[in-house]
Order: sequence, then structure tokens, then C-alpha cells
Amino acid sequence: MRALLRDGVALGYPRSPEVVRARVPILKYTDAASRAAVDVCIDQEGGPRGSAWVRGRLRARPELRPLLLAVKLLLRRHGLSETYTGGVGSYLLFVMAERMRDPLCASVDLGAKCFRWRAAVARRRG
Repeated sequence: MRALLRDGVALGYPRSPEVVRARVPILKYTDAASRAAVDVCIDQEGGPRGSAWVRGRLRARPELRPLLLAVKLLLRRHGLSETYTGGVGSYLLFVMAERMRDPLCASVDLGAKCFRWRAAVARRRG
């Protein structure tokens, strides 16, 4: 992790690399070329397997991509995109969207649930 931090500083990433102390340590930085925010998790076996699953599901359901991007932007705008602060990360968001196609979930008012969740997060933050 220290080597990644050192290399990130040497490459001149726009946002200084930082290590977030969560249940699983995460290296966060901004890619210099694309300006994309990147989170790197080290020594987690499930990551590549989960990523492959998501890519496969997105190939099967390409209509989810624009929906997920729009919801990610909305979450980011409201400060709810970082999991270590109580927000919703990309994987959880994808699993929720994938789950909504289940007939048992079709009748759930997701909008109302999201607003109640947003209010609960705001109360916790003070």
C-alpha cells in the first residue's frame, strides 16, 4: 500500500492518494489521464470475481448502465456515494438494481425507501 501511495505521488495524480481506514483498507486517488476517481482494494479475493459478474450482467442487461450512472451521479451530488461514510457504493447499487427485476420486488416503492434512507443518514450525520 505504501508503494502504491509513493508511486501515485511520483506520477502526479491530481488528488493526493489517501488510504481510507475502513473494514478493508482502500487506496483512493484520481487518475491523471481520465480524471476518474479510483478505489483500489488490496488482498480481497472476491473483487475480481464480483467485477466479472457485474460485467457479465451488464452485457446481458445494457439498459442498466445509463440508469446506474444517473443514480450514481445523484448519490454523489447528495454526498451518499462513499460506503465508508454510510453511502451506497457501485457494487451495492448494481445488486439493488439487479434485484429489482425480481417479481417479488416489483411492487416495492423504491423512491419512498430511498427518501427514508436519506433522512436516516442525514440524522446520523447530525
